Amino acid sequence: MEYSPSKAEMAKSNFEKAIMEKWINLIVQDAGEYIKELQRDSIDMIFLDSDRKEYVEWWEHLRTILKKNGLIVVDNIISHQTELQDFMNLVHNDKNFKTYQSNIGKGLLLLTKK
Repeated sequence: MEYSPSKAEMAKSNFEKAIMEKWINLIVQDAGEYIKELQRDSIDMIFLDSDRKEYVEWWEHLRTILKKNGLIVVDNIISHQTELQDFMNLVHNDKNFKTYQSNIGKGLLLLTKK
């Protein structure tokens, strides 16, 4: 999901180069609105690199739409640690998810749904 049409075109090009486009459904829309429309257990993987202040509000929808054993990857957990602190506390306290933090790039948080 990408809100910016120009970034969506760049993503589409990258998916094609990686020969992954048939497995990826690229949506150009506001993520906060779109996730409210999705059905329970309908998404395999979510990569969050968006408006970080929205993540806490989105959490209930994200955790619901993700399939069992699905993966959420959250970018920038080191570079924007203060901004993400409330979200980090929320997900670390959710017993339905296993979490793993990585120092790759600006920091990644990996969440898998039990």
